[in-house]
Amino acid sequence: PETVDAALADFERRLHESLEGVTDRIAGMRARVEEIDTELHNLIGLAAKCGHSPAVVQAITGLELEKKTITQQ
Repeated sequence: PETVDAALADFERRLHESLEGVTDRIAGMRARVEEIDTELHNLIGLAAKCGHSPAVVQAITGLELEKKTITQQ
């Protein structure tokens, strides 16, 4: 009985640690998506004001790809 209780307690502790790690990772991913959205908004505004720029298009494409990668996880 004590061995089972100890094993269950250890399992519970490890599970909580794992869930905390996942929660932290998800929070970080959400924060990065918000940063990407802000950067995209700024770049799209810049493109609208300044016209077509290969560097701006490349930056937008890279950010959209990063966002897609994050949201598909």
